[in-house]
Amino acid sequence: MVNSISLAAGRARAGATCASGNAGPPRPIAGIVTLLLALSAAPLGAQPRPAEVHARFGTATFFEAAQHVAAGASYRHYVGASGWALEPEYSFMTEGSHQDHMVIVNVVKDFRPPSQTVVPYMVMGAGLNFHRNLGPCPPSPGGLGWGVGLKRRIGRRLFVAPEFRIGMEPNVRFSVRLGFAPRR
Repeated sequence: MVNSISLAAGRARAGATCASGNAGPPRPIAGIVTLLLALSAAPLGAQPRPAEVHARFGTATFFEAAQHVAAGASYRHYVGASGWALEPEYSFMTEGSHQDHMVIVNVVKDFRPPSQTVVPYMVMGAGLNFHRNLGPCPPSPGGLGWGVGLKRRIGRRLFVAPEFRIGMEPNVRFSVRLGFAPRR
């Protein structure tokens, strides 16, 4: 069994191999790490913009691998009234026997107030990739990405947000976020 966690950005050469194994923490531990990151992102005080909780579904593509199915969750905590936010995220991507569990810390900028029906935003993030593969695989690095999205309110507290990102690990990611703002 091979276990690997790497902070390096970028994959090793295509064609590198690894033995069957399980890398990274079990799923409950990854969830606990994400929860702790979310709680430590900022103090639990009153804030001008409401915090948001997101579920995400979509696809991710790595240059050396096939397209992956992706799902994840995040917590967006706004810092002041300027539209800047910290957003810890857990993301799971899978394709066949290949699995990636990512813990990502994002910095987000909303370009309109949350009272608007449509809010464009920019997101930048970096994190760790806990990789698992049951066959040949390259080593597992961290990830880095940048993207844009568009939140569309579908109720007082609910919204949907298509998002597109490019970067390293994964190289291209498209997802749709379903979000909830507990107090609005």
